[in-house]
Amino acid sequence: MKNYFFDLLVVVVGISLSFLVEEYRVRRELNNHREQLIQRLATTLTDDIKDLNENIIAHQVASESAGFMIEYQQGQHRDVSLDSLSYHLSALLINTIFVPNEEEYESLKNSGQLELISDSALVKSIHRKYARHPFLRQVEAYMADLIAREVYPKYAGRTRPINALDSNILRIHGSYPVHSFTQVPHIENHVLTDLQIYHLHYANLSRSLMKKTQELQDRIYSRKG
Repeated sequence: MKNYFFDLLVVVVGISLSFLVEEYRVRRELNNHREQLIQRLATTLTDDIKDLNENIIAHQVASESAGFMIEYQQGQHRDVSLDSLSYHLSALLINTIFVPNEEEYESLKNSGQLELISDSALVKSIHRKYARHPFLRQVEAYMADLIAREVYPKYAGRTRPINALDSNILRIHGSYPVHSFTQVPHIENHVLTDLQIYHLHYANLSRSLMKKTQELQDRIYSRKG
């Protein structure tokens, strides 16, 4: 009888140990997979930072040009050439689309792995960054609508085709072409003011998001050490 109980105990302990070993293996694999997702997410942030930086420059240019056109319509800068005005008028059309790579973030979130990260500061940093993306898109949509309604129609019939070989006419600020104007269109001051404010607002939002993105990337990379 003693041998029977001893043998039973050995079997129970063996089964329990096998369950524990398997649980440890599964947990370790999940932890490794989660860490791989986090590190891949950090890699995608480099492109986000580059995109945001380019957008900041573009919207800063557009905001300054809106301010210039406000002053022009108030009687200042009357000695500038139509070619120079073409630069500022073209800049009013600038609008960017921030296209972050959210694949790794969505994988973490949808798999439930995000909430299993033990580093609460890291989780907070991830949420803080990605929660700003929809708001940035709302500002982009508002500006696109404003430009389509209040700016593009005023340019109709006032531009001419650009000779790609004419370096005096074809200039580029960032990746945005400068159109050649034959007449100066009148744009309502409230529209120019909205453009100036929202371009600047977008640039500031992008700076804030870029800072959060850089901080998140630094926090993730520090885990590797």
